[in-house]
Amino acid sequence: MASLFAILLWVAILLGLWWLYFVEYRRLVLDHTRQRLFFIRDHLFLAAERGEVGFDTRAYGLVRLTLNGMIRYAHEISVIQIIGLYRAEKRFGTNERAEQFANDLRVAVSELPWPARKLIMNALRDMHLTMLKHAIYTAPLLALLFVVAQVLLSRYHFWKRGMYRALDSKSNKRRFYALDAEAEQIGAEAAKAAG
Repeated sequence: MASLFAILLWVAILLGLWWLYFVEYRRLVLDHTRQRLFFIRDHLFLAAERGEVGFDTRAYGLVRLTLNGMIRYAHEISVIQIIGLYRAEKRFGTNERAEQFANDLRVAVSELPWPARKLIMNALRDMHLTMLKHAIYTAPLLALLFVVAQVLLSRYHFWKRGMYRALDSKSNKRRFYALDAEAEQIGAEAAKAAG
């Protein structure tokens, strides 16, 4: 009888831990990710309100749609998906929709003065960093390694600068275009349905 009780207790503990990680923890990470994306979008909106970038510019509209789509799409982003996009881009080249997004973004950003251009590119970089952290934090082993690395490197102020520098490289920006294109399409469809 005591062994049956011990087995049931262990099953209950394991189910509780499973529920904490796969339900509550992932919900918490998703909520945090979406709040961060809302913050980036609000920052961009307030900058446009101050006149730093025009509401009617193509770059502002493109990034805003991408952020809106990413907010809706965040629950589907995982390390597997990001690695898959990276491997597919490396093996088969950039897909047509990602290439179109990259060209649209390049043209739209080139029409802006430097401060507005920097604002738009920083919003995209912050979105990419947020989504990368989201993917990492929802993978158990990577989350643990990421937190340890962040704690060790943040003491030396390398962490944030290193992450930004890595995301600002042209090759890494290109790797996110497939994800951005998907998010932009979701944002556009949501805007069309709402308006």
